[in-house]
Amino acid sequence: MRYRWLPHSGRRHAIPDELYPGDEGETLCGDPIVPPRNPWQGNNTWATCWECDRVWREREGLRPWPVTC
Repeated sequence: MRYRWLPHSGRRHAIPDELYPGDEGETLCGDPIVPPRNPWQGNNTWATCWECDRVWREREGLRPWPVTC
C-alpha cells in the first residue's frame, strides 16, 4: 500500500494514498480524518507524527528513525 503525508491536528500524518478529499478514513496512527481539498493551504511546516512515521517505516521495511548504530 502507498501512503502520502498531509497536515492534520498540528502534525504531518501519513494516510493511505487512495484516501481522497471528502473520504472518511484514518491516519496510520489511528486518528480519524477526512482529507480536505487543499490540505497545505496556509500550512507551511509541520512536525512529523512519530507514530505515523514508525508505522510507515515498519510497513515499508525501513529502519526506525532516528537510526542508531
